[in-house]
Amino acid sequence: PVRLVQSILVVNIALYLLMVLVAGGSLVTQFLSLKDFGTLVAFGAKPNALLRHGDWFRLITPIFLHGGLLHLASNSWALWTVGPLVEKLYGPARFSLLYLCAGVGGVLGSFAGSGRRPPFIPSVGASGAIFGLFGALLVVGRKYRRELPSHFQRSIRSGSLPVIVLNLFLGFSIPFLDNAA
Repeated sequence: PVRLVQSILVVNIALYLLMVLVAGGSLVTQFLSLKDFGTLVAFGAKPNALLRHGDWFRLITPIFLHGGLLHLASNSWALWTVGPLVEKLYGPARFSLLYLCAGVGGVLGSFAGSGRRPPFIPSVGASGAIFGLFGALLVVGRKYRRELPSHFQRSIRSGSLPVIVLNLFLGFSIPFLDNAA
């Protein structure tokens, strides 16, 4: 069973809906794009200034937050595509550690590479964690390439490539997205 992936998806969706309700205003507008930075920060988003002042919990909390419905949907699709396979290959404990470490690495990358983002815009999202899962699949694919059946290798490529291309396309075409993560 892939219970961790399902649990992460439920937490991400529940937190997003809760943030939409807390943000108030027009539900449709808030639902599509959560522009209430105060709500994002209150729920644990990472503005660099707060991380510099010791809010270390913001290394983890942004991994479970999303700034809009498209953001939530694309990260959920990516996690649903790659997560179950990584969870099955690595087991629940290592999957959890991998997901959290890659996510924290993404937040640290965002912190270090935030030169093009305005400092007051908080950063959220699971992209760093998800790309870490792709990295884990890459390791398995390279390490066991002689042992893995060709159909398995093809399914990894066909499932991973569209998600990677979509995330890179969105990251480079939408100016406020945090590519450093």
